[in-house]
Amino acid sequence: MKQSVYFFEARNLLSLLAFYFSKIKELKQTVQSGLNLFANKKISKIESSYLKAFNFFISYFWDFIAL
Repeated sequence: MKQSVYFFEARNLLSLLAFYFSKIKELKQTVQSGLNLFANKKISKIESSYLKAFNFFISYFWDFIAL
């Protein structure tokens, strides 16, 4: 009985992690598209610097989780 509870909790944890991974991936794609807008001169330099910093943070966070 106790093993089935652990299995259920592990499955819930894995599905939660999969959800967060998908959201981080979507967020990274959104930031990348924002940086592409800057390359096309559609957003200001200040906005692009925020996007670059955020992109660095997301990349670092993604690499940390991938360990």
